[in-house]
Amino acid sequence: MQHLPIFLSVRDQRCVVIGGGEIATRKVVQLMRSGATVRVIAPQLCPSLAKFAGEGRLEHVARAYREGDLDGAYLAFAATDDETVNQAVAVEGEQRRVPVNVVDNPEHGSFIMPSVIDRSPVVAAVSTGGASPVLARLIRSRLESVIPAGYGRLAELAGRFRDRVKQMIADPADRRRFWDCILQGGVAERVFSGHMHEAELLLERELDQAREHAGMGEVYLVGGGPGDLSIPLQFFPDEPVLQIRGEDLDGRIDVFSLGVLLYEILCRRRPFEGDTLTTLVYQILHHEPASLVVARPDLGPRIENL
Repeated sequence: MQHLPIFLSVRDQRCVVIGGGEIATRKVVQLMRSGATVRVIAPQLCPSLAKFAGEGRLEHVARAYREGDLDGAYLAFAATDDETVNQAVAVEGEQRRVPVNVVDNPEHGSFIMPSVIDRSPVVAAVSTGGASPVLARLIRSRLESVIPAGYGRLAELAGRFRDRVKQMIADPADRRRFWDCILQGGVAERVFSGHMHEAELLLERELDQAREHAGMGEVYLVGGGPGDLSIPLQFFPDEPVLQIRGEDLDGRIDVFSLGVLLYEILCRRRPFEGDTLTTLVYQILHHEPASLVVARPDLGPRIENL
């Protein structure tokens, strides 16, 4: 990796663009969208830049570049069609420790600009390190088709709830599971379909439910065989994992049986009793130190850790 990937905040920072043509315009637009204070130094401006200057969105210094123009700059772009001028800007940037991007000649500058997929606040950047800007644009085009605009709306919604979720769900692992569910479930589906109000209401409900069930564990079930809900289990106090081995079950348990058992416990149709599967599920649901390891009898002695 030849460059350090980085997203740099330029809000309210003076950024200098040397050049007034269409290439400079692309850099100016990116800077303005990022909240920078833009100064353009060029004898003349193309129509787009002239419009921005007339609207007061940038400062125009109507002359050619001269040494000292990077004084006080946060970063700079050399975007003229004169290689001598661009090189002079790069040298001044190095002397003043101002990062400089030399457009179309990245090896002469101190940073490069990637191709960007903007789904603000979701932003993805692609770079080939200056080796092939065309290839970077092709990759960007492909990524644009798999990163819909809805991801930006989803990120905004998640951002509005972030502090509340952190306050209401103290455990980091529980928060991660909560967000995994939100960002891949019904809330995300409603955002992508454009139903933002419904998505926000659903997120509110999910957060209320998460608060009610905070501290509870999870059960992951897998099995093989005809099933038997009355199989006794042995819990080893010195081991963090309760083990159910295929050779011990002899094909008597399957995912349907375990699912029915879990459903009955959640619906309070089956009491907590004895050293059975109920004990295991009850322990896990109540965050006691037990995990489930199930071996599928049809696969012999292999143990699957879930």
